Amino acid sequence: MLLLLAATAAGATDFDKARQMNLPLGTNSYPDEIRHYLAAADDAIARHDYTALAKLLREPGSTPRMMAGLDWGQGNMMMGSSVVVPALYAEQLWSIGSTAPADSPYAALKDTAAMVMLYTLSVIATDGPQCADKSAPASHFNHIVSRLAPLLRGLTRLPAAKKQEIVHAAMAVEAKTAPMRGQDDYLCRMDSADPKFMAEQDWRPQQAEIRDRLQAMLTGLLDRDPGQPGDRR
Repeated sequence: MLLLLAATAAGATDFDKARQMNLPLGTNSYPDEIRHYLAAADDAIARHDYTALAKLLREPGSTPRMMAGLDWGQGNMMMGSSVVVPALYAEQLWSIGSTAPADSPYAALKDTAAMVMLYTLSVIATDGPQCADKSAPASHFNHIVSRLAPLLRGLTRLPAAKKQEIVHAAMAVEAKTAPMRGQDDYLCRMDSADPKFMAEQDWRPQQAEIRDRLQAMLTGLLDRDPGQPGDRR
């Protein structure tokens, strides 16, 4: 797996904060063309233009831009950015890892993709109670399960010990980013509607309950065929 460093402080998704946290986004020195590309990604998420963000990350162009996009995904994920970031990051990792030759170091990105996917689903589950429209997080959850079905299918075939290793890693990252995650416009919004959020005293108890059974939820997801219907929790 790629090293996913523990986040130690809250803050905006910028180069200075990433550098303070020793994340690749802040430690790599990028040429201007790539910095403009990453700035466009920052701008898209700041404007809540998730269509533009997905296009940038799914169609990066050159290999240097693709690798910088991975840095951007990892850095922003570890800084508690919107759940759309790890969702797209998991896609990027899977796209690279699943097409790499077995003896390529890039093949290991499949393991990282698995952890990031489970992290993404964990965040949707634990932060979903903040949303007034409960159909929004449910829709995002099901969309990710569907879009990354080949990855999930591969996970269901792993030995139980390996499954639990990935589950525990995803839960550890969720716990570390939880203090930095705020109200997520993407998670709680369907189409172009403005999202509404629940009062904290209402969603906090629900979140605690879900987090108590998070391991069972993720393990159950890995123990069934992703094509089968099933409750997301």
